Amino acid sequence: MVYTPEPTSRSLHLLLSFPLEVLHMIFDYVLLDTPVQKTLSCSVISLSQVIHCTKGIRGACIVWGNAVRLLVFKDKSLRHGCLLGIRRLLTAKETKTFPMLRDCMVTLCHPYNLHGIQTLQLELAGTTHSLEYVCAVECEVDDPMDMMLGKVQNMGYGNHAEEFVGTFVEECLAAGLKIADSHGKRPNGGDHSDSQRLESSGLRAMKQFFFKEVLALWYYNAQLVRQILGRFPNLEYAVLPDLLHVPLLAKPKYFFPQCEDDSPFAPVSLSPPQMLQNLGIVYKEGGRSYSDIMSSMKVVNVSSMHYPAVLGLFPERFHRLHSGFRPFLIFNRWSTQRGERDFGVEVLHMLKAQMKAALADIPDRRKPTLFTVGELKDALEDA
Repeated sequence: MVYTPEPTSRSLHLLLSFPLEVLHMIFDYVLLDTPVQKTLSCSVISLSQVIHCTKGIRGACIVWGNAVRLLVFKDKSLRHGCLLGIRRLLTAKETKTFPMLRDCMVTLCHPYNLHGIQTLQLELAGTTHSLEYVCAVECEVDDPMDMMLGKVQNMGYGNHAEEFVGTFVEECLAAGLKIADSHGKRPNGGDHSDSQRLESSGLRAMKQFFFKEVLALWYYNAQLVRQILGRFPNLEYAVLPDLLHVPLLAKPKYFFPQCEDDSPFAPVSLSPPQMLQNLGIVYKEGGRSYSDIMSSMKVVNVSSMHYPAVLGLFPERFHRLHSGFRPFLIFNRWSTQRGERDFGVEVLHMLKAQMKAALADIPDRRKPTLFTVGELKDALEDA
């Protein structure tokens, strides 16, 4: 028969008087079968697994329960440097349940899900409880096999391809151009000859429209992510896609370029970006600066396991444009000589050239110290 001594008022003090190595041995024993994920420069243990594995020892008695809480849920230095991985941010009630919880890595929503990112940003702006328990952030990533099979072409801006086309058409009609709408109708009068006369300038204007709108969305997408990161006061580690770092380092002028268009479409192609408003996404300036956020970072992983958002609009690997462009294929029956696929290819080339220029013009004082600008040059390499 095994004798288990009853705890006394001195038990907790005795337990905490053990050398750190002994406490680590207890920690290792309790979490012996818990899977550990290697990421960044540290290891990550699932918080749910830790809670499950320590349930027995925490329930043994108050003394052991308090000791394990101090050991497991407090400082990563007491866990061999392990972070606690969580799939979402904790509620106010959950933070009260684990008031000592520290050093967690949280997984946020997909970084190019514009509505999801904005919702998270608004939630964090209204958060009243402390977020000090988060020291690391990563985003949901695209599955590599889905990327290879082309199953993520609807990610990011690709979800809004039809809205891009619809917005362009509506602006053309509002400008009084005698062209067909996205359903082939001609609300402004005119006939097929009017559309033919405007075909070449219309295609150029449409490419310019997509170019400026994608750049603006790219810029605001990164700013929303910046505001989210700025809400975590103890952030030390981050895993973010390379594409989102570019607007935060480069000069804003590259994302709101001054263009030329002397065609009848100039009021449309040169108008200020408006897709953010049309998608119902509200952006307000504010929050910590990118340089301030980066100053406390120990490790930043410029992850490439994300499908570039703009490829969702123009998946070059396919022989036809995204299905959301069907209105474009009807719209005045415009297409390039080699087929409608060339439209997306040319816009991608414009975006690549713009990004290359933006990266080349980053001031030395703004260049990152935890990764190089060269690591960002491959952000659109697959495009």
